[in-house]
Amino acid sequence: ELTPSSDFKNALSIYPNPGNGQFVLDFESSENTNIMISVFDAKGALVVQKSQYVQSGLNQVSMDLKQPKGIYLLQIVGNGQSITREIVIQ
Repeated sequence: ELTPSSDFKNALSIYPNPGNGQFVLDFESSENTNIMISVFDAKGALVVQKSQYVQSGLNQVSMDLKQPKGIYLLQIVGNGQSITREIVIQ
């Protein structure tokens, strides 16, 4: 499962944010598992979705979002837990 730290905001790091569409996600997983990474536009429409195998411990995933400038929501779901963050493409 994704590891929520005592400060849940630290469970997922996204950089650079704002960015040009190329983002790196850093997060910890407590086990080897598959996660789903989804990106939604400001209207709530799904624009990108990818399944990713992650290992126990610190993981780093690169995302290349070829989307128009704007504000998006990035969501990671795994083992019944989800983390959602706002990302900005400028």
